[in-house]
Amino acid sequence: MDEKEPKKSDEAPDAGPATTEPKPDSDKQPVVPPKAPTPSGQDITNIRASVLRDPLDGGIARAMREFNMSERMARDLGLIRSPLNDLISGRNQLHGVARAVAEAQKAMEAAGGFSALHDRMTRASAGLDALGGLENVKRQQREMERTISGLGGIDAIFGRHSAMRDAVTALGGIESIMKRHDEMNLLASGSLAAASYAKGTSFAASQAIERAMRDIAGVSSFTGLLGNGGLDRTQLDALVSGTQAWRAGSGSLSLVATLHTQLPDLVPERRRATAGDFASAGLSRFGERFVRDSARLARLQDEMLGLRRPWVDVGNPGQSVSAYVDARALATIVENGPPESRAVATAVREELGDYRETDPVPEVVAADPVLRSAFRLEVGYNADLSSLPPAIIATVFGGLGGAVPRRIEADPDALESAVHQRARRLELKLRRFIEKKMIAARGRNWSKQRVPGKTVTGWRARRQTDIDNGRTPSRLFDYAGFEDYRAIIEQKDNWAEVFEPFFKVKTSILETLRRLSMIRNPDAHYRIVTIEDFLDLHTEGRRLDAWMDAAS
Repeated sequence: MDEKEPKKSDEAPDAGPATTEPKPDSDKQPVVPPKAPTPSGQDITNIRASVLRDPLDGGIARAMREFNMSERMARDLGLIRSPLNDLISGRNQLHGVARAVAEAQKAMEAAGGFSALHDRMTRASAGLDALGGLENVKRQQREMERTISGLGGIDAIFGRHSAMRDAVTALGGIESIMKRHDEMNLLASGSLAAASYAKGTSFAASQAIERAMRDIAGVSSFTGLLGNGGLDRTQLDALVSGTQAWRAGSGSLSLVATLHTQLPDLVPERRRATAGDFASAGLSRFGERFVRDSARLARLQDEMLGLRRPWVDVGNPGQSVSAYVDARALATIVENGPPESRAVATAVREELGDYRETDPVPEVVAADPVLRSAFRLEVGYNADLSSLPPAIIATVFGGLGGAVPRRIEADPDALESAVHQRARRLELKLRRFIEKKMIAARGRNWSKQRVPGKTVTGWRARRQTDIDNGRTPSRLFDYAGFEDYRAIIEQKDNWAEVFEPFFKVKTSILETLRRLSMIRNPDAHYRIVTIEDFLDLHTEGRRLDAWMDAAS
């Protein structure tokens, strides 16, 4: 930004004695007071370091300001240099020239004089040199402008900043957030069994523990261990030890039956529903809205009484009934409503958590089933859903596009297999959908024109990993993951020109893809599957199928 023309009232009081204005025909010229010396070599070094240290606020922007200011002052100096030389040499004594020169000189002096001009040019040169020269600065400035434009402009960025500031305030300030972050790091780095494993070992630090965690996730949920924002490590250690003993033994009991025998407080006894369970159950607001129709309530009670598998927690039947109503309500709303509708989006957020303001989940959290469960609880996941046996959840949500695993509680691997197969089919379908629509809109070179550079860099890195490991590399787009599909769809021009007619509401499709990204990472490495993953996959998979099927 150019500096404003200084006003007389703004002149510094210590600028030295005022110069005497010459008469129009006077031979005497105003005396220029001496100025401070130009910056030393150390000054230039400091300027260069400052530019490189803060390239946004103190680097590119400042260098461009200095350059523009110096260029303008040099241009102004050039305009008066010739008449000034003529005046000094006596070649030109036109009326008013001396006055004009004096006024110009006073303005120059108010801005710092010729020495200040030299200083500015020196600083600008040092700054530009530190940033790679003028052309490099201009290139970076153009890139910055494109980035800002891609983010919706400076107003949108300011709006996000304001929203983030409000969110930080609502969460108790930055200190409170940092405390939560530190607690999560401690949770992630803690040991499952402090007596056996050194502090800092991850939850899946050994094959034996990972196998136990997979078994537990296949028949139960970790959410019950995460009360009051922390993990009950004693209970988790007991679950792991009991599961390892079951895996090593040759008993005829299932894992669920074994854990119930050894740990009745952690794995409750189940029975079938009775009519009395409904009278004592307190439904959630979500469930109450769903069953306000008496006919629907009667049908739902008949459905619960007709379940032949024991599913009601003997110690807490009200929670089981309420959780079943919530599960059936969510499945029904998602199955019958347009995927982008407010009713569907609201129901999914109420039960599975609100992902509208979440950033990509760090791999250290997403890869660990306990931390993943903790994250879901943080964004509002209804933990009562996980109190239901996996077989009941599979029965309720299996109709949303995935097969119901048989004897799910007798085989801990059944849940994982069902989720892997469904996730793979869904991702291939989405990849073909995106590619087809982008080729139709932008031609076969669409990935070179309409994919964020950071995303493509990730694909190339994954492809190179295959090459380095001796595997036959695939097409570049085959290395994409759900977060990459999200980046492509939400890009401003792609959304406006290609995807808005199909998905209609951007926040809805972006939330869907973020939930799915929790289940499978871009490197195609599947994580330990939990019942919450099954819920997310079948709910959001149904929405994604509905969007794509309607567009074909």
